[in-house]
Amino acid sequence: MRPTVLHDLRAHPDPDVLGDFYSSVLVPSFSPEELSPESDLSHGLARLDGVQLHALVAVDTQTGRAIGGVVATLFARSQVLLVAYLAVRPDLRQGGLGRHLVDQARLRWAGLEAKLILAEVHDPRYHASTDPWAWSRVQLYDEMGARALALPFVQPEVRRGAGRARHFLLLVFHAEPSVVTDVGAGSSVTASVLEDFVLDYYADAEGPSRADDGDLAWLVGRLRAGTAVPLLPLSRLDEVPRDPRSG
Repeated sequence: MRPTVLHDLRAHPDPDVLGDFYSSVLVPSFSPEELSPESDLSHGLARLDGVQLHALVAVDTQTGRAIGGVVATLFARSQVLLVAYLAVRPDLRQGGLGRHLVDQARLRWAGLEAKLILAEVHDPRYHASTDPWAWSRVQLYDEMGARALALPFVQPEVRRGAGRARHFLLLVFHAEPSVVTDVGAGSSVTASVLEDFVLDYYADAEGPSRADDGDLAWLVGRLRAGTAVPLLPLSRLDEVPRDPRSG
């Protein structure tokens, strides 16, 4: 792994580092409908209300260029930390930087009041043909101990006019005992916490919910159908339900 220094862009804002990270790392790594505008990230890093953005960016000490980073949003009401973006510059992948970023994020963000740490990632059963890293990314997260929620997820519209991104997995990296229940042979996450998170995420991204919002109604309906959502090892990904409304 290249020698790097990590920049905490919430504690020490740096528009130049953010801009380089956005253009060199995030833009090549995510489709337009998945990637929030740079101005939204800058605004989120300065917010002091109930939704706060956190970002760690790895800068190559030799070139001074951003080569990777991790971005997460803390939803204070539901006490959920969502890892929205974890990316390494495409030409430097598989060198250990992604794992290093996750390890550092866990250490530096341990003091945040989060009962649940989630990440949204492509479901490789749908995205493998368009995302060559989909399966290897899931394998990496499996090695890190992440587990999948048995809930097909639709990302809200994070860029105005781009539409929602479908066929995502929600992975759990950490769950406090207060939100975990034992059901049968495995563990599950309390559905009410996930419902609060989904509502907060959609409201922050898109504004007040609409009565005709089929995606949101479907997600909330699935969560209200039971008291908990099973956690599955990523080796059992085929047991995560598929969204019956799409192919």
